[in-house]
Amino acid sequence: GFGCGDGSDSGSATPQPTATPQQVAMRVQAQPVTRGALDSRPRATGMSRAFRRATVAAEVGGRVVERSAEAGDTVRTGDPILVLDPQRPTLARDEAAAAVLAATTDFAEAERDLARGEDLARQKAISDSELDSYRARRDRANANLTMARARAERAAQDLRDATIRAPFDGTVERVQADVGDLVAAGMPAAVVVDLSRVRVHAGVTATEAARIRPGQEVEMIFDAGDGSVRNGRVRSVGRLADERSGTYSVEIWLDNEDATIRDGMTARVEFDSAGYDQSLLVPRAALARSRNGAVVFVVEGSGDIRRASRRTVRLGRSDDTHIEILGGVEVGELVVTEGHFALDHDAPLILDNSTEG
Repeated sequence: GFGCGDGSDSGSATPQPTATPQQVAMRVQAQPVTRGALDSRPRATGMSRAFRRATVAAEVGGRVVERSAEAGDTVRTGDPILVLDPQRPTLARDEAAAAVLAATTDFAEAERDLARGEDLARQKAISDSELDSYRARRDRANANLTMARARAERAAQDLRDATIRAPFDGTVERVQADVGDLVAAGMPAAVVVDLSRVRVHAGVTATEAARIRPGQEVEMIFDAGDGSVRNGRVRSVGRLADERSGTYSVEIWLDNEDATIRDGMTARVEFDSAGYDQSLLVPRAALARSRNGAVVFVVEGSGDIRRASRRTVRLGRSDDTHIEILGGVEVGELVVTEGHFALDHDAPLILDNSTEG
């Protein structure tokens, strides 16, 4: 053991050597500042969303004559969901086609008349104003033909739109009309979702958002699932904070070929900790509080009696055993982990069972 500085017996089972007659050295334990990764990884709570979701609306009005798909059916792009009565759009298409034929005939006749008029004008048999009238008639016929063709194309499109189709590969979530219902243009007719992949949205702090990168691997456990870990990748990291929570949105893409993940499920999200591997770490027990914030006591000097140096530190993340230090200490320095609550700056210390280096 250590002897007492003046040889007197203080009654203590282990007398404390003194640095000076006024100061008694405190017996403390210390551990070094290390560099490494925290045991815990950045975590967040996420919400799943269908990779694609579309409310399919009727492009034209009409009465439903066939319901080709039901809720839960798997559909491919272009598969019919509802069929409207094609009679009216078919008649409109045929009428528009006839108008195109008539306008084509009128334009051909106007072209022939203009050619004869130009021959007559070269022979000085008609005036310039009469020739201009031939040209004006040809131009009107051409405009009428262009308009008739546009109307025919619109009528043909209306006939195609009488069949309401799936916009992408997916699953019909619901169909909102039955055979016999009269639907109007713009009325929602069905909802189709693509859950072959899902988007998971999670909110993270500004510090975590600065370290998370697109392409980074993510592990998730869904609360309503079987407890298995699902792997996804970060697609994007938001740059605007949510006005209510102050967090930044991270979008993660996740394969869902087995269709076990549904829209709206919550998940515990763990991000890859690769961006945190070079943190300065101190044991949680080394941290003390002061009016100026967090402090640690660093052991300075050598020999039996050393000195305590109070350091104000900036804290980062933490796990069950260590705290990340963003500034104030260096790797290898010893920080007091037991006995620091009675210490002052520059107080004498005796290291007891410390770990150095």
